[in-house]
Amino acid sequence: MRKSVNQPITTTIDLLRHGECEDGHCYRGSIDVALSAKGREQMSAKIALVKPQWQAVVASPLIRCAHFAQGVASDYNLPIDIEDNLREISFGDWEGQSIDMVWKTQRMRVEAWGRDPVNNPPPNGEAADDFSTRVVAGFSAAIQRHRGEHMLLVSHGGVMRALLAYVLSMPVAEMNRFDIPFACLSRIQITHADERDYYRLHHHNINHDVL
Repeated sequence: MRKSVNQPITTTIDLLRHGECEDGHCYRGSIDVALSAKGREQMSAKIALVKPQWQAVVASPLIRCAHFAQGVASDYNLPIDIEDNLREISFGDWEGQSIDMVWKTQRMRVEAWGRDPVNNPPPNGEAADDFSTRVVAGFSAAIQRHRGEHMLLVSHGGVMRALLAYVLSMPVAEMNRFDIPFACLSRIQITHADERDYYRLHHHNINHDVL
């Protein structure tokens, strides 16, 4: 007798980075700062490029993500989950500091962090492997809650880098190779079949209409 085979299930995740913030060009990390008016416009313009088929919204608790996500959830009458593990990486002593100033005064440390964020975290900051572990835990929890659905996940540049590295089976130390501009929108699909999950990156930094 042939064994019954479960039908594959597909989960689709649209990853959206927050837009420009009110505090300028700095390492904000875990600092809770609001979007600028331009940042809200950037995010609205980007999600207009995809057909809104979402069944749920998931967001970082930081207001630059959560406030926009709550607005989308309200507009489309969708449930929203605020997932603490999807907050941005902690930049330690660099938080709140100008990126240009840190580059001028600590260039060697910045370069080392860019090359290998696992072994060269920012001073008193979060190592990339620890960061990736918590982000993937938050992502996996969201997938379990919304398995087989299409969701919008609103988060941060670092979170998206960690997730893309995970999906593509890349070493965490290489996560800084991804370019994640403000309001970057990418799409991941997961096929759940034969008790395994098969990941696929469908689009990165969407800049045209996508069905």
